[in-house]
Amino acid sequence: MSIKYLFRRKKRKAERQSVIMVPVGRILPNPAQTRKSFPDLNRLTESIRRYGIIEPLTVRPVPNAEPLGARKKNDAVYELVSGERRLRAAKIAGVNEVPCVVLALDDRNAAEMSAAANSNRVPLTFFEEATAMASFLDVYGLTQEDTAAVFGIPKSALSGKLRLLRLTGAEKLIITGGGLTERHARAVLKICDPEKRINVIQEAVRLGLSVSETEELVDRVLCPTEEKAKRRRASIKDPRIVYNTIDKAIESIENAGVSVERERREKDDTVELLFRIKKPSRNISTKFPEFSPADEIIGSPKAV
Repeated sequence: MSIKYLFRRKKRKAERQSVIMVPVGRILPNPAQTRKSFPDLNRLTESIRRYGIIEPLTVRPVPNAEPLGARKKNDAVYELVSGERRLRAAKIAGVNEVPCVVLALDDRNAAEMSAAANSNRVPLTFFEEATAMASFLDVYGLTQEDTAAVFGIPKSALSGKLRLLRLTGAEKLIITGGGLTERHARAVLKICDPEKRINVIQEAVRLGLSVSETEELVDRVLCPTEEKAKRRRASIKDPRIVYNTIDKAIESIENAGVSVERERREKDDTVELLFRIKKPSRNISTKFPEFSPADEIIGSPKAV
């Protein structure tokens, strides 16, 4: 069941309920609310001042709870399910009561409906969305399959979104404040060192790097190819590597039974390496058939 279908179903059910006016002081905040920022409330506040709240808020009753403000002994208290922006704007506009639909929801259903409402309005940031998904797993005990179904995404995508929560709070602020995307965030997750990672994030924001450019920067941090190239160039300049390689080759030849004479001559700017290998005798069978024809070996009295 996708999160949008869930929201439509809950909304239709809510529309069949009667609307009551509830003082804003008797509406408690939603603990399952994952959205942390509520920008652009000015236009909504002005609209509420002029026309009031057109769409009722959704709340659920909270027994034995203390309201935010003073109330009479028998006044009911509610917890907000959806309508956080409208409630905030109403308070700014100086509205004392807001229209509400009261639903009997348990913690899990209230969290699902809150998430559904968020997805149908101003989208959550990818970090807020990942936090909501983690809450369904950890707080409400849903499986990964069920959580993915609630948000209408594949299970494989859920794992990728949850990995975003490995970033620190400071890194998340820089990413969202700097206008980087979820793909930027995933790219920097490859870096385990927190100091290097936040430096890459800051550089990506400062230079306005694309996702592919950020990935290239991450690769350079993880595998500094220039440094490797410098080390390779330095190692090639070292003549000892050449000498050792040649010595091993000559050792292999001598192990095969071939005698090798070697001589090294040092000059001002060069080193000459001279090797002498004796030609095999014509009457000795060797690996060089042109020097030891079979008929000559057989007919020779010195044949071994």
